[in-house]
Amino acid sequence: MLRTILSQSLLYFLAMYMPLVANIFILPLINQFLTAEDYAIYGLTFGYLGLLAGFSDLGLTSLLQNSFYKQRETYKQIWSQFIGFLHLYRLVYGAVVIGILYFIFRHRVEADMLPIYIALVGIPVIIFDFTKTIGVRHCQFENRHRLVYIATLISGVLTISITFYTIYNLRMGFIGWFISAFVAKFFEFVYYGVYLYFVERIRPDYRFSRSLVGEKVRVALPLIPRAYSNYLINNADRGMLDFFRASMGSVTMGQIGLYNIGYNFANYFGSFNQAVNTVVSPIFFKLLANESDGGKEAGSLMKNLTLLWFSVSLMSGFGLCLWLKEILMFLYPKAEFLDAYKYSVLIIMALCYRPMYVATMDSAIFREKTKSMLKITLVAGLLNIGLNLIFIPLWGIHGAVATSFISYVYMGFAGFYVRELNKYNTENYRPLLLLLILGMVSGLAFWAKDLEWEVKIVTTALMFAFGGLWYAHTGRHQIRAINRIRYS
Repeated sequence: MLRTILSQSLLYFLAMYMPLVANIFILPLINQFLTAEDYAIYGLTFGYLGLLAGFSDLGLTSLLQNSFYKQRETYKQIWSQFIGFLHLYRLVYGAVVIGILYFIFRHRVEADMLPIYIALVGIPVIIFDFTKTIGVRHCQFENRHRLVYIATLISGVLTISITFYTIYNLRMGFIGWFISAFVAKFFEFVYYGVYLYFVERIRPDYRFSRSLVGEKVRVALPLIPRAYSNYLINNADRGMLDFFRASMGSVTMGQIGLYNIGYNFANYFGSFNQAVNTVVSPIFFKLLANESDGGKEAGSLMKNLTLLWFSVSLMSGFGLCLWLKEILMFLYPKAEFLDAYKYSVLIIMALCYRPMYVATMDSAIFREKTKSMLKITLVAGLLNIGLNLIFIPLWGIHGAVATSFISYVYMGFAGFYVRELNKYNTENYRPLLLLLILGMVSGLAFWAKDLEWEVKIVTTALMFAFGGLWYAHTGRHQIRAINRIRYS
């Protein structure tokens, strides 16, 4: 089981980021045919789509796994009703999105290109994206991860190749990006549509039960702030930094640029944890289902898997931070980028929050205690905004870094102190001890980032030695227990 988790997580990560790496190589070729206005239209379009995305499914797709694991005999009928309702809802949602985009971009996009732009963005929102979302979730729950990362890789290759052809060869400017995205999403729509509607025979049921859908929508609506908490932590600080730059001069444009470089690099580490999350969450739901059916070992196995994931994440994060200065100096050799690594360290360590967050969130979703989740997700987003208002004027960029660290850590560990959620834990995770360990390792990583490379080599060797001792003492027992997990 452990080998399966690692291999599938790595394949997800590679499928997502190999096209991104390829994109780096084509940028110098296509940039000569692009303008700052092209980048502005492209970036703002997806920024507004991201801002509205929380309402794209009313949170219902996050409840799909509940019926999959709790009602195995009838889940396809339930999914069909959800799909039928959401097909109709997406018409309304898509109309709102198109209206907003038209209002914002009607004077920025040339009149003859505006209908093409609206169609390329609007049709995937209304038709394509939803089918992909449902198909991906079904593949993950059925342990058919290979189907997902194959589709992701093909979609990425289509995006890069069509982007290059339309911008470099046809000189189409920003519209080339939207054409490539449209084609890639159309491929995913066909791929997952065939899988869902013809292979699995999960088809839209427009005669859905209003009482069933209404009840599930009430449960799912509190999940919308969950999506926006991550958006606020990831993006609100950039806007607030720019605000304080303009109004108070607390930071400079150069510092914001370095912060973006550091934050974006840290997100690569976060993305690998997200890839692990994609593989581990179905396992957690299977264990939770077994626990509800009287499985005595389910809680212990879930705890072991969570703690192992947290331990590996913590050690990997520290090792990355240790050599971060050298890595970024190699990737960004210009002297003006030299200090970017200083802003990455605490963000990378904060992103180790995810294993603890997933353990509590998956449990809350499984038991449909979604209102209690607002005490974690919504508070984390508001905390990020509030602390930024205090710390950025005082400490500038370092205030934004500290705020992100605090917000992520809160989101990871708060679930263990929410009574409505914690009462379902059959195992003691010792969250306070783990929080102290995370704080100590983060402080050590921040101090060690500027050590001489000879000392870093010795430190790295000591890390491997420590890992060997841990494996000999307790690690092998945890791994043996995890490897007993089997998909049904």
